[in-house]
Amino acid sequence: MIQYSCPSGTLLIVFVQVKFLGGELNPLAIGPFPSPSPFARAPLSKEKTKKTEFVISSTNISRLNKSHFSELISIAKNSLGEGYITLSELMSYLEEDSRVCLVAKTKGKISGFQLMKRCNPSDLNVLANSQKIWFRSRYKNYSSFGMLKTLVVLPENQKQGIGTMLTKKSIEILQESSKKIISICWENDGVTPVLGLLQRFGMKQVKRFELFWAKDSLEKKYRCIICGEPPCKCSAFIYET
Repeated sequence: MIQYSCPSGTLLIVFVQVKFLGGELNPLAIGPFPSPSPFARAPLSKEKTKKTEFVISSTNISRLNKSHFSELISIAKNSLGEGYITLSELMSYLEEDSRVCLVAKTKGKISGFQLMKRCNPSDLNVLANSQKIWFRSRYKNYSSFGMLKTLVVLPENQKQGIGTMLTKKSIEILQESSKKIISICWENDGVTPVLGLLQRFGMKQVKRFELFWAKDSLEKKYRCIICGEPPCKCSAFIYET
């Protein structure tokens, strides 16, 4: 993968974590990050995301509303671990211009959701020191970036293109003011289950971190669906466009 250096460019970061349950590909997930402020001048396009409902076959993709909260928290608990996504975090996706959540419904029932936000480099402060140093060095010429945070598709709705639909639309929204995509992906025994999806969007592996979510899980006290009680011991691959 090439080294990017573009003083006037922007950076789009996609944080993705994939986990297996019952031998099937389960949701993608990314830990929560602090809310940025630089996008007050360039908020996510609410006109497009609020007014538009995307319909493909029997699946509709629309913007988050309060009626989704209870079910999304339950889905996140079962798929990602207890405490990983909270009510207050979901509320922030309604209150902050820099955040968007898309919800997929298949035959009238929630089948998946996607969280995204726009950030600035200070959001990297939540990372461990070694991770922070690497990210700041590699992307030092970018003043802002977008982040595709969490993608969840229920097991019974997988392999129907719903994850691809959510990811594609989320990237389109973020690319309205961001051009660069980075994905931090959960590693399962040296394998990245979401590799096919990432390659579809032109992404390549550039880095691997062990214990990537250890610090975050201890601070936020969430239980990894694989590791159980914190700290999370999972590793991550870094992918770029």
